[in-house]
Amino acid sequence: MKKEDCEARTLIALVVGVGFGVLIGSALLASFYPIFQSKEWAAWVQALGSVGAIVVAVFIGRESMRSAERLQLDRDLAERKRIETGYREVIRTLSAQTVAVISTVETAESVDSLRTNWYRYAEESINASLRAINSVPLYDLGNSERILFATILEMDARWVIRRVLEILREKGNAPLLATTKSVDLKRIRGSVTDAMNSFNATYK
Repeated sequence: MKKEDCEARTLIALVVGVGFGVLIGSALLASFYPIFQSKEWAAWVQALGSVGAIVVAVFIGRESMRSAERLQLDRDLAERKRIETGYREVIRTLSAQTVAVISTVETAESVDSLRTNWYRYAEESINASLRAINSVPLYDLGNSERILFATILEMDARWVIRRVLEILREKGNAPLLATTKSVDLKRIRGSVTDAMNSFNATYK
């Protein structure tokens, strides 16, 4: 239980206790002193009791409303954190899958072995990651830097896919595979790593 809730409950209990104390004290005075047994005094006691009850009711109502508002704010914050964590995981997964495809190309001994590994292992995973990031409203990432780095990661992933499909288009694309492995993938791997590190840095 939060400190504010404890303080509010304590204050409510104090007000209610004082109210009951006043009523009980008035009743005792009326019992022991005849002057307090008149109808006028009874009317005054009733009026004071009514006013006290109204004050207590208003106070309790206000505190209940504040407590409900605080609870809703806490819920909204928790939901926002949950969504933000989910978005970060989508971006992280896309980055990891892109690096995995890069490694698949780098370790391919031939176009045929790349074709086997691509269709058996890599294609479904990277496309699932792209579908996931497409379902994320990028403006909900929170700031322009995160949107920029997420967009760079998506562009890099799509570039790798296009290059793999270009290599696989013909069996005689061994030279393109060799050039891709020796030159292009180093640049893309560096871009993916830098974008992911920069994306993570926006949360620190």
